[in-house]
Amino acid sequence: HKLLRNPALLNFLQQVLLVNPGVYVTSSTYRTRQSAAYVFPGAILNINEPLLRERNYGGYDKVTKEEWGKRLKEANISDVEDSYDWKVPGGESARDMEGRINDFLLKLSEIKSDGDETFIFTSGDLIQVLRVMLYKLDPAEYVKFKSIRKNYVRNGQIFIFNLDPQTRDLLSEETYFYEDGKW
Repeated sequence: HKLLRNPALLNFLQQVLLVNPGVYVTSSTYRTRQSAAYVFPGAILNINEPLLRERNYGGYDKVTKEEWGKRLKEANISDVEDSYDWKVPGGESARDMEGRINDFLLKLSEIKSDGDETFIFTSGDLIQVLRVMLYKLDPAEYVKFKSIRKNYVRNGQIFIFNLDPQTRDLLSEETYFYEDGKW
């Protein structure tokens, strides 16, 4: 959210991305809804969508790094693995998130017209899984894909996906990130 307080980033989002009217979708998390409302104050945010929420880490994300490691060790779970099926007790894996994303895409197809742009505000984990899906990567490539520096999703990063209107296949991806006074 701090990045959105940056006038250059805000201007970019409002001027470049608001070329066409569209459907504005946010995850159900407060921080994400707040960011979307700040960037697009006049837009009607069509959905406050729980399917776009951040990855569920079963409460592990609310503890210190030391406690996180201790809990994982007690549960006999690797603290370095992050495969497509890796998850903590009570949490969800990237594969679980894929199911949520598919449910969201079906829901989205029911509410938007083909010509509408869609603006989604969500978390990096969800964007990363969406990218795996759009690129039609084998889930076994997930760890390698996200470990490549250019594929790392940063807070406040903007992704523009151009999809084929008929097949919904990915035609192109652009990404923008504002850092040190430049894009």
